[in-house]
Amino acid sequence: MIKKLFSSFLFLAILAVIPSTAQAGYDGNTQTVIIMEDSTSLFPRSFYTIEIFNNPQISESDFTLRLASYGEVSGCASMSESYIETKEMLGTIKLTVSDPEIMLDDMEPRYSLHDCEIKNNRSIIDVELNRDELIKKKIKHIKLKSASYGDFLTSDIEVSKEKFVLSVKSPISTFMKTFWFFPKNAIILHVPNAKLGQDVQALIKEFGEAQGLIHMEDKFKGFELPYNANSYAFFTDPSGEIIDKLSSIGENITIGNIAPTRTVYDANGAKEEPYDLAIYATLPGKVVIKAGAEDDYSYEDEE
Repeated sequence: MIKKLFSSFLFLAILAVIPSTAQAGYDGNTQTVIIMEDSTSLFPRSFYTIEIFNNPQISESDFTLRLASYGEVSGCASMSESYIETKEMLGTIKLTVSDPEIMLDDMEPRYSLHDCEIKNNRSIIDVELNRDELIKKKIKHIKLKSASYGDFLTSDIEVSKEKFVLSVKSPISTFMKTFWFFPKNAIILHVPNAKLGQDVQALIKEFGEAQGLIHMEDKFKGFELPYNANSYAFFTDPSGEIIDKLSSIGENITIGNIAPTRTVYDANGAKEEPYDLAIYATLPGKVVIKAGAEDDYSYEDEE
């Protein structure tokens, strides 16, 4: 999945989980479905963040559904680990989540502001799933339940060899997240030094075609890059010539240059002048890099 650059995966989608009065809307570019709760707590129990990712070089069919508490604890406190119990029944995966506890480090008096180890704590639960097992067992729903507070909403899922679709319904809207199962020879070409908002995607695609790469849009029917995917594109590498040079997720190698134009001024006025921008190759998967914004190299679609 990418927060902005390569997804998002991993922009995190927010899944409402407590059945009550609902509101829906957009928080920036993240669609949020908010289910109002009747009680007050340090963190709302009304939603978790949901992230889906895998590493196709290791397995095309195994993937992770990550649930994360909406808030973080920072300072002289820590958060206990959550745990999840998984059961399968009548085409439904039932996930029972135990809520984390917040523990304050207050056993000794403090004589300054920095007497304790300052750290951020966030409760994260990973549910390991397998595409082929979901298809074989005809799983159509995922049901979340709190061990302390009862049932959450039941989400519909659709699973095929190509994609996993999670649908969350509220009384007034439906939120959908699509995760694509990239093949082992998937590769990403990106230009991290492009200016913010500069659209070089067409040049990247032309470069990829010249290297014998196949657009991911030609591999998966219905696959589309986000509207703001200005500086990257997904491909498959049939020959393996580029992908064989990459040894691990997160590694970036320079494979050439593209030549966009920029406006320059001289005695005769404005004119367009080409200049070189390095183009990099990397593998899709769960990793965070700096390329204009922090992101990871998975791909999810939100509707």
